Amino acid sequence: RRPHFMADITIDPKHTAVLVLDYLVGIVSDDARRAALAKATPVVKAARSAGLTIVYGTLGSGFEDDRPIVHPRNWSLVNFRGGGRFRRGSEDVKIHPDVAPQEGDIIIDRQRAGIFSGTSLDLMLRSREIGQLAIFGISTSGQVLSAVRWGVDLDYDQYVLEDCCADKDEEVHRMLMSKVLSMHSKVISSEDFLAAIK
Repeated sequence: RRPHFMADITIDPKHTAVLVLDYLVGIVSDDARRAALAKATPVVKAARSAGLTIVYGTLGSGFEDDRPIVHPRNWSLVNFRGGGRFRRGSEDVKIHPDVAPQEGDIIIDRQRAGIFSGTSLDLMLRSREIGQLAIFGISTSGQVLSAVRWGVDLDYDQYVLEDCCADKDEEVHRMLMSKVLSMHSKVISSEDFLAAIK
């Protein structure tokens, strides 16, 4: 069982960013993901009201046949792209309206699973003197895991909002939360986070 960190939660709104990863129309497609979205929606609203920086990781540009960005060796993205979905300009790649960005939010149009991979996110955060991250998204084994592993190497203080995350494999989700992500971040609930920013 993961440790409970409620007593240790200290959120400084001026120096904290919320990473909202892949809450896309084409991905919020089953009960587990819709349940995570229902938890994430008030978190995004409250965090924005409290003055935290909101960052979205998205596939906004989608995939294009005439703009190859996925090498055949990257079999996971090749398979993902091969389904014919998440094409440029499609509904699939739009951020879900329940957590839609507003003016002043940061949108990182990434090309890989990791929001830090090949992007200027770290530079953008450091320029704002942000050293703390609250991370959640879909999927736990993809975007969330990658963000946390990069973030710890970049010396960020990190929280993962467990009930705002989902994965196609529930057992993988539980294992990552209890045995992997909890080594590099404080795994908390959305209720814990909301209480900490009030």
